[in-house]
Amino acid sequence: MERADDRRGDRSEGPRVHLADADVAQRDFAGLTADHDLVIAHRLSHDPEWSARRLVVTPLLVEPLDIALHTSHPLASAPAILPEQLRDERWISTHEGFPLAGVVTHLAALIGKDPRIDHRINEFFVAAQVVRTGAAIAVMPRTTAASLAVDGLVLRPIVGVPLVRHVDVLARPDALAHASVRAVLEGLQAVAAEAAERSGGSAGPAAVPRFRVLPSSGASSSLWITSTAAR
Repeated sequence: MERADDRRGDRSEGPRVHLADADVAQRDFAGLTADHDLVIAHRLSHDPEWSARRLVVTPLLVEPLDIALHTSHPLASAPAILPEQLRDERWISTHEGFPLAGVVTHLAALIGKDPRIDHRINEFFVAAQVVRTGAAIAVMPRTTAASLAVDGLVLRPIVGVPLVRHVDVLARPDALAHASVRAVLEGLQAVAAEAAERSGGSAGPAAVPRFRVLPSSGASSSLWITSTAAR
């Protein structure tokens, strides 16, 4: 976020950006746009797209999901992991209703065995500390968690099943009418593109949509961005 803010140049002349985060279930992301100009949200590929009847949806990043393991774990030395190799593992998952909880459920269905979930932790930094003890493994997004893959924690991809999350920005059309909000969105897109290039994900379209309302098609935390002042 600091890099996105830096891209606006002289901060004394640009919009003031106010950030807030909170744990919300996936169904509650869209409602945050009532009070915030931009809402960074995420969902899994098999989840319904955002109900965008009154929203503009801007894709930021399609981010691969990896398995976080302690370096002493037998699978840590493998370049990649097959789902069936996770059959008897102890898991850290997010709370029910949050997008990444569905990944563990999906893997369990492929394996044919209910997962043993020992901990439910939404915050990746806290989950990483538990992984570093060797007590359990977790699903983590490759780009976001790259800085956590230190001090005894490694990330390994899963092969045989595509696991990604879609990170998008949700906004009201009237919010994007303001130049300051569009400038912040452009900064977010640029940072997402750089992050995707480093970690092997893919970024969304480079151009900021102008009032493009997507039709309705039926983490663990959100990041709200309110841009004020010069518009």
